[in-house]
Amino acid sequence: WGSFCSWIDTNIAEDEVGAVIAYNGAGCDMKWIWRLTQAPNSPCTMPDKLVFYMDPLQITRKWKKCNLHPSKSKLETLALGAVWSHIHNGEVLEGAHDSMVDARAQTDLVLHAAFVPFIDRTDSFTTIDKVFKSREESNMRKEMEPMRPVHKPWVRD
Repeated sequence: WGSFCSWIDTNIAEDEVGAVIAYNGAGCDMKWIWRLTQAPNSPCTMPDKLVFYMDPLQITRKWKKCNLHPSKSKLETLALGAVWSHIHNGEVLEGAHDSMVDARAQTDLVLHAAFVPFIDRTDSFTTIDKVFKSREESNMRKEMEPMRPVHKPWVRD
């Protein structure tokens, strides 16, 4: 985490802010980052320069005018490997699900001419705080759910 934070400090100027880009990442990647940086007594914190979050999958799903949307691309799935393969003329994404391979594939996607016009649209970005707040509220609802007795005929073991 220290190396990651150092990289952020080195590559994002003082007067700039950055974004976490994670393909379908709100439920997984951001959940783990939230746990890592928001847990009580965690020595890790989110770099102050990282302010925004963007999910390329959500953008591709939302904008039907995007040439990567299934209605135009005819893709059967919007899995990262399938979309990457599509923008690379059928080449296979070797090593998918490896974090570095996926990061490079997402970079290729976000910089692709079919995707770029949809980056700066409504709802393309949200704040990391908003993603984290949603996570906190979800966890709080789970923890605060009232305990109910098991009804008949069910029996607790």
